[in-house]
Amino acid sequence: MRGTKIVSLFKIYILLILSINGIGQTVLPTNSSPAAPAAAPIGWTILTGTTDISDKVNWAGILPWVGIVDDPPNGHAVWVSGYQNEKVGTTITGLTIGVEYSLTFYMAEITVFDADLLVDGTLKITIDGSTFLYPFTGGFDNSWSTETLTFTATSESMLMAFEYEIMIGNFWNISFASDVVDALCEELITEFSEIEICLAEEVTLSATSVTGGTITWDGGVVDGESFTP
Repeated sequence: MRGTKIVSLFKIYILLILSINGIGQTVLPTNSSPAAPAAAPIGWTILTGTTDISDKVNWAGILPWVGIVDDPPNGHAVWVSGYQNEKVGTTITGLTIGVEYSLTFYMAEITVFDADLLVDGTLKITIDGSTFLYPFTGGFDNSWSTETLTFTATSESMLMAFEYEIMIGNFWNISFASDVVDALCEELITEFSEIEICLAEEVTLSATSVTGGTITWDGGVVDGESFTP
């Protein structure tokens, strides 16, 4: 009787872990300084007027807000406030030119005046000449909303400025953490020497990051070097 040779075939399933070296993009937080009038957090710059640092009890630590104000979702006890034409800015650093980034922040519109006078305004954000608008809604509603801003880096450091789109008699409020900027994922270019192999055969896995990132494979596999699964 003839012997039968059994060949075991299996498909390779992989897990890619991509680390992007040398990016480390940052934006400075808004809770680095105590509540005070005519102030900006550390690393932030007042561009027009006199922005302030407020808390959930008082505007600039001086005048009480109308109604109850909670801390923003990030739990910070202080944040930046702007009135009418006041404008403040900070610089995002460690960017890679051409890469698209996503930035998360919190905003609320609050007043120290008669609540009946509160009119919904629009927060205007400017990054390197590009404008992004975020309307406030709900009238007398002191709650914070979570917002996302997506932009493409045109330089390694970019100034980001905040103000009202149209000057009104209310206060815009913004709150940032320090880890809110993320590079959006780009698809990897992958190559496999084999998709189906026999037991004990070698295979080579390699990948290229279009943004220049370093490729790290799980399980001790080295990019571009053959191994036996």
